Amino acid sequence: MKNLGKNLLLVILLFGTMSMKANTNSEDSEIKRSVTILKYTHVKEGNKITIKDIYGVVLYDEAIQTDGKYIKGFDLTTLPKGNYTFELDKGLEIQVKPFTVKAGKVEFLNGEGHTIYKPVIRKKNGLVFVSQLTFDEEVEIKILNNTNNILYAELVDTNIELRKIFDFSELPFNDYTVIIKTQNRRFINHITL
Repeated sequence: MKNLGKNLLLVILLFGTMSMKANTNSEDSEIKRSVTILKYTHVKEGNKITIKDIYGVVLYDEAIQTDGKYIKGFDLTTLPKGNYTFELDKGLEIQVKPFTVKAGKVEFLNGEGHTIYKPVIRKKNGLVFVSQLTFDEEVEIKILNNTNNILYAELVDTNIELRKIFDFSELPFNDYTVIIKTQNRRFINHITL
């Protein structure tokens, strides 16, 4: 009977210790967790929000459902230490907001946000028009045929805007790929002429 009493007391003490530890851990996690509010004032249905790591790996992806304001809270404290970005893809431009996670704290890098303008490619009567807003950047242009042979390649230094016209009227009717690389991004456009 003494052993049963001792075992019962031991079990009660063990459960009491575990429940105290569980309460302490949940309180600590509540204190350490914080929500980062992401807010944009002018969004449109179909715009896209992503969170990416430094290597460009998409960690979160959401298509915006309504026009107007976008406000959402994110718990980013669980991300590993490192550099990340929020990106708002608005069709012709991508707004980038970099942030850092250190020791469970999120810090936005003020003044580091920037906008990447996507190239615009259109075709008319056998001509392909390529334009893009750029600011003192190098832009690499490649045009490939349907067997991925490079038909054209150029590295262009631009001041404000890239403007190119390519004449495809002498080439056979086919599928082509226009690749624009700028600001460590590749924009791939498939066209049929």
